[in-house]
Amino acid sequence: MYLPMEKVIPFVHNALKTELDEEGRLRFRRFTPQQVEDYGLDGETFPVRCRASANVTLDLVTDADWVGFEYDLQPGSSQMYYSIDLFVDEVLYATHRADDLKSSGLLFELPEGEHRVTIFLPWSAEIMVRNLAVSDHAVLKQCPPKRLRILAIGDSITQGYMARHPGLTWVGKVTRDLDAEVLNWGIGGYGFYLNSLNHTPEWNPELILLAYGTNDYALAQTKEEYHQRASGYISRLAAQFPSVPVLMTLPIYRHDAKSIFRERSRDYTFRDVVSMLEEIAGRYPQITVMRDTHYPHTPDFFAPDYLHPNDAGFLIHGERIAREIEQRHPDLLR
Repeated sequence: MYLPMEKVIPFVHNALKTELDEEGRLRFRRFTPQQVEDYGLDGETFPVRCRASANVTLDLVTDADWVGFEYDLQPGSSQMYYSIDLFVDEVLYATHRADDLKSSGLLFELPEGEHRVTIFLPWSAEIMVRNLAVSDHAVLKQCPPKRLRILAIGDSITQGYMARHPGLTWVGKVTRDLDAEVLNWGIGGYGFYLNSLNHTPEWNPELILLAYGTNDYALAQTKEEYHQRASGYISRLAAQFPSVPVLMTLPIYRHDAKSIFRERSRDYTFRDVVSMLEEIAGRYPQITVMRDTHYPHTPDFFAPDYLHPNDAGFLIHGERIAREIEQRHPDLLR
């Protein structure tokens, strides 16, 4: 049973906008076209990464025996692989993975009976869904309203870089644990650039998660330059969202070769970065700082670059952030 594509839109979550293109494919937008142009002012790779379907989900309740769809792909990161995750009643049930971005299709078999089915789309690529089908006579229902609207702003770790499972990124973990609507503004390589705040859309989050800082250590040659970048961005973000609480996570531990070189050659350290961010955030009552996610330092929880988390690391990071939100903002959880 093929579904008219416009009837799939109500099942889409964690997207700023969902629309049909001129070929009738379903497209998922995390940013407006104007925002994509703004990000492009800071680097030619950033508009490509704006296209990624990071943390976008299809979320529904159904008694279908299976669900499947065909799709096209285009780059949304520096990585040419992608994965699509199926969760059934909050349990990771199946994964489809490929090492190229060729047009393809998949079919996920589902357990008997009525279940909540959540499909996490790729963080590494833009997916364009050409059709979607379920077993004949299946009933499809929308899930209950989400508990909280969160805007996650960050770099590659927020986008999901190096995760094998898009549903196991830290943003995906927060999305699932809190049953929240989480719009992922993670862009690989990005940082405290003011251009990204030139044209913010009216999405009205109830909470902002801010996770910049690590890339700016690569960009800022001096402590003064770093402080200027961070303070300028945080001041403008607070002014644009004056009534929205912000939880800022500090950069996680990193031990990649480039960072080690910088520690030896610069007049400020990664630890200085953490201190600066704490000091800047302390100027704004709406901003609280999550000082430590207790992220492990051993290589077991990192991708081979010793910079990005692997799936195990992402789960720890997301778990800590979700618990922090529950403790600091219980009033926001409906």
